[in-house]
Amino acid sequence: MSLPGRPTSACNTCRRKKVKCDQTTPRCRRCLSKGLRCEGYAGNTKLDTKFVIRSSSGSSCPSYPAAGSPVPSIAVSLEHQAIPRFFSDYVHCGSSPGVPGGHLYFLYELFDDDDEVTPYLSEALTATAYASLANQLNLESLRIKARLVYGRSLTLVNQALGNASEAIKDATLGTIILFGLYEFIMNDGSKPYLWDVHHNGRMLLLQLRGSGQLNTSRGQAMFRMVYMTMQSAYLVKYWYPPKDIVFPELLNEGALPKVGFPMDRSLANPVTRVIRLCATTIDLLRHSGSRPILHELQNVVQEAALADVELLQWKKNAPIAWKYKSVTVTPLQRAQLPEAFPNWLKQFEIYADFRMAWIWNFHRSVRLLLHHAVLCCLNRLKSSPDWSQLCTLPDFSWDAHAEVVAAMVDEICGSVPFSLGQIVAETALNALILGLAPLGGYLALYPLHCARTRGRLNDRKFDYVNGVLRLIRDGLGIKHAQNILDWPFVIAISGFSEPRRVALL
Repeated sequence: MSLPGRPTSACNTCRRKKVKCDQTTPRCRRCLSKGLRCEGYAGNTKLDTKFVIRSSSGSSCPSYPAAGSPVPSIAVSLEHQAIPRFFSDYVHCGSSPGVPGGHLYFLYELFDDDDEVTPYLSEALTATAYASLANQLNLESLRIKARLVYGRSLTLVNQALGNASEAIKDATLGTIILFGLYEFIMNDGSKPYLWDVHHNGRMLLLQLRGSGQLNTSRGQAMFRMVYMTMQSAYLVKYWYPPKDIVFPELLNEGALPKVGFPMDRSLANPVTRVIRLCATTIDLLRHSGSRPILHELQNVVQEAALADVELLQWKKNAPIAWKYKSVTVTPLQRAQLPEAFPNWLKQFEIYADFRMAWIWNFHRSVRLLLHHAVLCCLNRLKSSPDWSQLCTLPDFSWDAHAEVVAAMVDEICGSVPFSLGQIVAETALNALILGLAPLGGYLALYPLHCARTRGRLNDRKFDYVNGVLRLIRDGLGIKHAQNILDWPFVIAISGFSEPRRVALL
């Protein structure tokens, strides 16, 4: 089944091979994902060039007008352009050999599988695509259509969840994953709980689907994506990780080539450990009035040191193809979009693709929250009669933990120009300016939120992060950025000077 809103004819390569074509223009993504040369389309209606991928020095980047710009004259309706543009903006198959990138690429396989093409999946895709295009072009009429289609999809998937065989389908989990993205793109803050509702639904589906979901590369990719989302949410919300959902040993050995995210037990396990430590820290500090906690806080600090060693070991063992490089950007390049470049940094990181930038920023966010939690412990331990001895130990060095927090913030900010599509390296020292990148901006929201709320930012850095969030909100149409901007406090450590309204732990 072809994707809704796409041209009706297969590309010449798929037609010659007599296989299903995903019908993406200007080149079929099915061909690209399999390393084939797509021969293009013969006689098909072409989308307006402002709504398709353009190539630049061998790289791809979506090109589109800024939010609020007049809608260009087009030969194809906006509704029919929305889905191809959504795939260009958010669906990524991975770009480099040896680099397990990719984002939502399982959608191609779902729509190639007649058993998985369900009305609720099609409606969820359409709603999310409409929402993205509507926000980028600031078109209320298309937003209204997005909400209507979204409502239909919610009704259909709720009906499907009542059927045991339908509930465990990949299409059902894929639909709930799209709902989460829809809420990030569309949510104006009026119903902030909806993302949590969909998150809870994804977690229940993982349990319901059981070990059978890991029998295919598609099932593995979807599990990894939901597991990553779970860890991100539990970490930043200080929730204890669920004991009944663990990263399977099966995915650690002999994983199939097309993985959605370079996560294995060497990273999943220390991250789970950090999540538990952070939740324990906040729990101890919030209930410290009822019992003595100094000894327990000392244990947290010592265990945090061991967890950080594991995180650093993962970084050391990362394959060369996953590593990032630093580039110097000229003043002229900065001037093209100055709000994307932190002005206190001289060099910026480039990565194999947006997903690889995200995994490094996830790693940084985990370390940031871990060392922030340790600082909270140390602040309370200052009242301990043993503090004069403790503070001489490496694990209890205030300055060492504060330096890690500052370094993680700078590294996250240094990745922003790449994530926003402003630089891509041809060599280690040459940077090329591209256009705004929705996928990179979307994936940058989580680390920016962590930096903003736990990073001990001075006014200059705080203003920079806010400027990037406004750019993602207005230039890319991802409204969740406004929710982060509206976040009323930073998670402060008593004793730090905070220039903004804070919630003290």
